[in-house]
Amino acid sequence: MTKEIMCWNCQTLLDPSAFFCDKCKKIQAPKKINDFDLFGMDIKYDIDKEELEKKYLGLQILFHP
Repeated sequence: MTKEIMCWNCQTLLDPSAFFCDKCKKIQAPKKINDFDLFGMDIKYDIDKEELEKKYLGLQILFHP
């Protein structure tokens, strides 16, 4: 059973993995997830460093003021 997540600002139903509300574009509360889930990568020792860097920079662009 998946818990429904609502935007704190406009009360729109959200994808549980969303960082921003699709309707009002407000940033959502932090989620308790591991780094692999945060970057959308498989849990393994040998990771693709170029892919990790691209995903890191993509998130940095979203969250940097």
